Amino acid sequence: MNCFAKLAFGLGVLLPGSCLAVEDEAIYWNNIGLRIVKSAMIPPPLIARNLAISSIAQFDASAAVRRTRVSYIYRGMTDEVGVPEDAAISAAAYYALKGAFPEQAHIAEEAWRRRLPELRKKKHWYEAKRIGEEAARAILRARADDGSKDSQYTDPGGTEIGQWRPVKILEEPDLKRFEPSVLPGWKYVRPFAIPDSRLCWPEGSIKMDGPEYAEAVEEVRLLGGRNSTIRTPEQTLIAQFWQGQGGTLTPVGQWNDLATRAAVKEKRTLHQNLVMYAVLNVALADAGISSWDFKYATRMWRPQTAIREADKDDNPGTQVDSTWRSLIVTPNHPSCVSGHSAFSAAGAEVLKACFGRDDLEIVVASDSTKNWQTRTIHGFTNTAKECGRSRIYGGIHFEFDNTMGQELGSKVAKFVLSQPWVKASLD
Repeated sequence: MNCFAKLAFGLGVLLPGSCLAVEDEAIYWNNIGLRIVKSAMIPPPLIARNLAISSIAQFDASAAVRRTRVSYIYRGMTDEVGVPEDAAISAAAYYALKGAFPEQAHIAEEAWRRRLPELRKKKHWYEAKRIGEEAARAILRARADDGSKDSQYTDPGGTEIGQWRPVKILEEPDLKRFEPSVLPGWKYVRPFAIPDSRLCWPEGSIKMDGPEYAEAVEEVRLLGGRNSTIRTPEQTLIAQFWQGQGGTLTPVGQWNDLATRAAVKEKRTLHQNLVMYAVLNVALADAGISSWDFKYATRMWRPQTAIREADKDDNPGTQVDSTWRSLIVTPNHPSCVSGHSAFSAAGAEVLKACFGRDDLEIVVASDSTKNWQTRTIHGFTNTAKECGRSRIYGGIHFEFDNTMGQELGSKVAKFVLSQPWVKASLD
């Protein structure tokens, strides 16, 4: 067992199986980041922001060592020849993760201490450490006043027909942590790449008295209820597989995990993985900001409320069920758009660009299920589609939440992929 595998097992890092044995600093520190995510129990948009900070720091540290002049924010560059890239990346990851996740700093510190004996043996070690620390501090300074600290105020929701309101805590006890609303101020967070969080919003709108709304409500009423008689065992598994509740990787972490598994399978290089994580997490972060802005702007009620109050919506195509409950726990934020769908579409677009193909047989793992259940899915696009549909099977989203979320996430990713630093790195 090599040093990375020993270290990974010693820390209890995620990603069971072959991923642990890959000697790649980018994969190693991404695994550490995902372990921190599980411990942090924070909402997906904040996870995406913090992982983007870590990935950017590593990307920029590598650029400084390689002297490529292609970076996100850090413009430093070493004059030394032969500075160890892995040491610079490791230092950048350590300082960035510690700064982005201060309450979980002990996890990053433990990983750093275990890594130090080997790193200190390398020539120009101190120069590598300096570069990594400076790259981390550059992105941490840039994001210090990005609005994320001011996003925790509460939104009581509305009482009008169609307006989102928090579910009753007695019915959903697992939501006490985020009661009564999840990140209503996230719309004010400064994006990493897109100039405005509304630039990539989906087009069109849903009319509550129209047939599209009625069809969507009836679909989730029949498929997504806890006592559904038509949902298949496979659909139930998919709903639970992608649930992403607190204390799991959430969809943001799952797409990082998925990316690692694909990278290992394709034997990608260290540089390719650094680029992949940086672009992926920037796109996921901006998808989170844009989708949360859309959520609290449209304030669409969740299926659980819509079905229970269907007799008030003036739509003859819907049916009321005053005791209906969703299969999985209804999150405490507005329904449209689906965050899972936005994150997944963004992730799929980025990974298609990074791998140059969309036909890989991908093994996807879920810590929302027992014993890290896995599924094999053909292609990134199909993976995103399954994740999006899982929310209808779970009873917490309408199909238009899914399609509009997919549109938003795809638009965000395409904008990120058009950025000069990304294009130069992927060429």
